[in-house]
Amino acid sequence: MGTVLTLALPEEPQLNVPRDSTEQKNLRSRDFGLKVSSSCPEEEICCICLEGHSTVQLPCGHRYHAECLDQWLQRRPTCPTCGQSYGDRTGSMPDGNMRWGWLNRSLSGYRCRTILLHFYFPTGSLHGRIYDGRSLHAFLPDDEQGRHLLALFQLAFRRRLMFSLSQSNTTGRLRPTFAMHLKTAMAGGPTRHGYPDPGYYASAVEELRGVGVHLDEAMPIAVQLESSMVKRKRFTALLEDVVQCSCRFAIVCTPQGFNGLVSFLALVYILVIPPRVSCLHFLNLFCILAFGMFCLYMDDNVGTAINVAGVVYSVIRGFAKGHLSDVCEEISTFARRSVNQHSEAMTICLLLRSSCGMAPFIPHSWLVVTLLWLLKLYLTAHNKRGNSHNGIQQPLLHTVDIEGNIEGAPRRAAPRPPVETVSPIQDHDWPLYSSCPSLEDRTDVVDLFRHLLKPLRPVVRDTVGKIVHELLRNELRYKEDYVVFYHSYSSSCLLYEVQTALAACILDYPIDGPPIPRLRRQPYQNVKCLQHLLQIWESTMHDQTAEFQAVAISAFCSCLASGGQPQNMLQAWLIRGFPSSISAGAMRRMLKDLLLAAGVCSGRAQGLDPLVTSILAMGRKYGLHVPSWRLCQQPENPGHLLQIFVHQSVVDAISYGSKARGQLDSGGIPLSRWLLQRSPIDGHSRLLTHPDLFLDLDRGLVHSFAFSAGPYGRERVALLRELRDLLKPQIQDLRASRMSLGFERPAEPERDLESAGIIYSI
Repeated sequence: MGTVLTLALPEEPQLNVPRDSTEQKNLRSRDFGLKVSSSCPEEEICCICLEGHSTVQLPCGHRYHAECLDQWLQRRPTCPTCGQSYGDRTGSMPDGNMRWGWLNRSLSGYRCRTILLHFYFPTGSLHGRIYDGRSLHAFLPDDEQGRHLLALFQLAFRRRLMFSLSQSNTTGRLRPTFAMHLKTAMAGGPTRHGYPDPGYYASAVEELRGVGVHLDEAMPIAVQLESSMVKRKRFTALLEDVVQCSCRFAIVCTPQGFNGLVSFLALVYILVIPPRVSCLHFLNLFCILAFGMFCLYMDDNVGTAINVAGVVYSVIRGFAKGHLSDVCEEISTFARRSVNQHSEAMTICLLLRSSCGMAPFIPHSWLVVTLLWLLKLYLTAHNKRGNSHNGIQQPLLHTVDIEGNIEGAPRRAAPRPPVETVSPIQDHDWPLYSSCPSLEDRTDVVDLFRHLLKPLRPVVRDTVGKIVHELLRNELRYKEDYVVFYHSYSSSCLLYEVQTALAACILDYPIDGPPIPRLRRQPYQNVKCLQHLLQIWESTMHDQTAEFQAVAISAFCSCLASGGQPQNMLQAWLIRGFPSSISAGAMRRMLKDLLLAAGVCSGRAQGLDPLVTSILAMGRKYGLHVPSWRLCQQPENPGHLLQIFVHQSVVDAISYGSKARGQLDSGGIPLSRWLLQRSPIDGHSRLLTHPDLFLDLDRGLVHSFAFSAGPYGRERVALLRELRDLLKPQIQDLRASRMSLGFERPAEPERDLESAGIIYSI
């Protein structure tokens, strides 16, 4: 019977080196305890000093002088003769962080849950050598052997033995790499560093024993965590369901509660639906009247005034323009966000107010519900405070500062590869790309690809075959340090290319560089972390708004993703093009706003109409999707796909796993762990397209590749040159344009030293 190690793990306990490191014990000769008498007939000469007879015997059987052995052990904890190691060996692993948690998926060949190990090393220097930061994952089964290995890995990490610095094959720079064999894939067998591997436990234990990490030492040093936190989380989830069910039951059973619910929903709708002139229909009028009913329901005297104020505000917001419209929009955004955050509390307050004057048992039931809700809030806050290890608070990943994360990322990641021509992918090529993220857990790829090519013309078939071949080749090249995203920009292709041409004119961006999703930096000043992006979504309950789309794009994490649609991304988005809902007027308005922001025509709206007309004509010339005022439908154009690779050091700070309309998916933060919890085939994601990442091609934290199923892929550079030649003469002041886009700060006015009292006039 082996020793069973039981670890009850909450979400992501961790070890931090050097805080949790184990210092090496200085060995002395007295630690071995065995003294050899000088009268022993088999006296041996000390092989260290070669003088006199030895007095201390090591466990390996070799004998030395105590003084000589002490001096030797201070330099290296080994036997001078046979080299056997003694004591606690420590390595030269850089400072880092080790976390572990559970996945509700089973490894190949196992039926239990999975232990996910996450290692993070920030950029730093060790012994004068600068190395890049890195984030790595490994997997263990959540059984007895897996928990044994977890304990061994904890001790090895404390002793700085799990990682070493080696040179990257892609960048040529130093980075942390595994010093021992860890499983980095959940399937694929030993050839892909995955499971099943029946001999992995024995080989890993033997490998750890070779560096001085033994199971009997790992047992007492393994991190022991109580299971009370897990029980509190389960109780909190159950309590939340009880509160919601109680509230809904009370609403259905009491007429006052039903009226209160209608009033509350009216308040939500009046803040969500924009009361513009074109939208002032029956639903808006109902919301305005119901909002007044809500106010009267809470207080008769104050409610009348608030009712009138609500109606006046709705009308003003519907007719407001310019600065007044912006102020009204900010007020409504704040109000919607507040309602969404405190909807549960407001519902309970309405129920408590509605129960006044009814049977005696009803107020008592509302009091119980309120107490349960307050207890739930307390437990939630207590769980947040308790989600730490060794007294250190765990930062929420959606509150990580984006600019600080970008600043702390590697200064130079993998370089962009040279352009190479590839042939259409063949059947014998698929096994070479079996480890790509898009092909993970897929066994029907070949049949799916044949079905995709079957209805296509031979020319388009070859083009799609080359595109898929290049997509997978890029995934194989970057899969070690990057996370891949796929974004369809068929309806926005012209906007992206205009931004690319403007960047070439103003910021010296290469004219043949990848498309730029977002060029203006001002919208990102209000989005310091993912929490702010989620608050934008919460204020509108979807991501189809100008405020959200100004800073983020929707994407998939696999080129075979379907997003819940009957067709996958290659069929629906690349070959046929994404269905556009942008009207001709909206396209012209977006182009005008972009040109004004870039300082074209000196930032004046006069003279932009002919320029916008010329840009739209260029888009039609090259076969891009350009909305038209005509009633007849425009011919269907091939789609455009953007393959984006984001470095692991920044991906969790600028992206999250989402549902179809931008809502945060369960476990969508951090994204790197969300991708491991579920297959990325059907998962959506939202990506913050910060210009500091997408425009800095030399740093290489983001690499983008554009693909088109039509002839535009070969003609793209020609369009960009025509756009540059059209726009460059219209930009008079480059510095003013850079300031307008947010890439240069305005010069501070010269300080009047005399008026400030620094220089005195005589």
